Amino acid sequence: MTKTEFKRLVRINFDPLLNSHGFSCKDSKRCVYWRKAPNDIYHIISPDVLRGGERYDVVVYASSPVIYGDFWDRFPDWIPYTNGNNGYLSPEEGVGDYQKLYFCRNPDAFMNSFKRDVAPALMNIAIPYLDKIQTIEDLIPTIRPSGMMGAALLQVGRTAEAKQLIENEIKRLSELPLDKLGQVERALEFQSGLLAKF
Repeated sequence: MTKTEFKRLVRINFDPLLNSHGFSCKDSKRCVYWRKAPNDIYHIISPDVLRGGERYDVVVYASSPVIYGDFWDRFPDWIPYTNGNNGYLSPEEGVGDYQKLYFCRNPDAFMNSFKRDVAPALMNIAIPYLDKIQTIEDLIPTIRPSGMMGAALLQVGRTAEAKQLIENEIKRLSELPLDKLGQVERALEFQSGLLAKF
């Protein structure tokens, strides 16, 4: 299946389910669904077709512009996963590290796996999972990257833990080569700005 056909089928099938729960695909070129929750929290559901176009996975996570400096530059399509590899949606395992793959070789395969596995998992697992993440405090247990964790801990007043993580992240970023897109430089700026709040 081509990416164009995949996106068409995603929009036809995901839209009715997710739109009714406040999700939008607006401004997304990749069919990333998002909704704004209170307190600067954004809920993300991202169906991603894999190379070859025969299968796809669905990633579920929450994020916030207060924990990631490039949030708005990358919104909605390329916001890094806050939960690392622990955001795959599986009807059997819930939201976690098991990368459940759904069939999409052709429209019939897509529809069969969507009806049998994906739609129920979206409604019974993904939405309730995200509904529980309404604040930065709720988000903290799901965060894996330490650069985001330092910012989150600072936001909720856990300053001693936050400072150590932010200093470690600045050290790590300082040892990386600068990239053409300026991502390392912007990440350093963001972390340095956090450190300046102490």
